[in-house]
Amino acid sequence: MGRVVLALLHVGLIERLNAENVAGDGGGELPAKKLPAQIVAVAHVEAQDRVACGLKPGRGLIQRAVTVTRNVACLVAAPKPENARDRVLEPDEWSRLYDAAPGWFKPVLLTGYHTGMRLEEILTLTWDRVDLERGRIFLPAALTKTKQDRSVPMTPTLRREYQLLRQQDGIVRISGLVFQKNGKKFNHTYRTMRKICQAQQIENFIFHDLRHCAVTNLADAGVDTETIMKIVGHSSVEMFLRYRTIKAEKLDDAMSRLNTLITRRSPASSQALEIATV
Repeated sequence: MGRVVLALLHVGLIERLNAENVAGDGGGELPAKKLPAQIVAVAHVEAQDRVACGLKPGRGLIQRAVTVTRNVACLVAAPKPENARDRVLEPDEWSRLYDAAPGWFKPVLLTGYHTGMRLEEILTLTWDRVDLERGRIFLPAALTKTKQDRSVPMTPTLRREYQLLRQQDGIVRISGLVFQKNGKKFNHTYRTMRKICQAQQIENFIFHDLRHCAVTNLADAGVDTETIMKIVGHSSVEMFLRYRTIKAEKLDDAMSRLNTLITRRSPASSQALEIATV
């Protein structure tokens, strides 16, 4: 039975195998629970197909094979969800969002906007993984989505914010959660974000979109793709491109620069441009 290819199994073969097993055991039907899970699954499907075609389901094992111990759907790859987003805040939107946020939420927003860290990476951050001297945040593999260690650089603005946060209430914190209330992790962050966006009329924006903002702002600042991927923890260029948003004005600027280049290189184009402007 171990030499049979699953894809080639059919009702007759299963019944023959059942008969052989019965003969070897000295008579009586072989209980379905003694058969391999693959055999039981195929027998059950075959029995259903026979009934659908107006045939009898068969005897012996075919009638008894009703217990399927393996979900055959796991053999089919699930379709990838179409959940890509490209929402990036305009500078004035970011200012309104940050200014309207409650004091406890401002450093959380700033961390997301400047580093592209995921919300859970931010909320579970502890002081022993923050190096203010070097301006680094260390994320161990166990806490990252890609299961790889990541060292996240801090902007000077974010670094100053963390320095103030560490000495809040006159206590220099060296351990425990960076963002906490009475020693416990912040919650209701999604609800807080939604309320701020509604109040400021910032449409179609969620906390995770701050990750898009960070990637886009880094790219607009001239940072190369490989470095951005290292900072935000993207494992593929495909994922990076999902988060990199090209604004319409940047596309217009690109075509304007192309037009200038072509005009400078081609005398004919220069003459056509002069005629068009007369």
